[in-house]
Amino acid sequence: MKYDWDDTKNALNIKNRGLDFALMKGFDWASALCGDIQNVDGEERELWIGLIGLTLHTVIVTERDDTIRIISLRRPTRQERDNWNEEAGYG
Repeated sequence: MKYDWDDTKNALNIKNRGLDFALMKGFDWASALCGDIQNVDGEERELWIGLIGLTLHTVIVTERDDTIRIISLRRPTRQERDNWNEEAGYG
């Protein structure tokens, strides 16, 4: 899977959240849950909750051709974590 991101936005994400967008190379799409889809400025953005290693993360992405553009990467909220656990059969 091919990923892309804005380097300035990634630097801010690292500074504010301690998470580098490059971590997405380890995102487990097979265990991921799509929590929401929104249209922002004419672009469809998807919120996904899934594992990177053994840690649950939330990512906002949009698809552009054959590339996944990362908008945001963060730790999940309690509600997102509970939803993922329930869907995964852990809740």
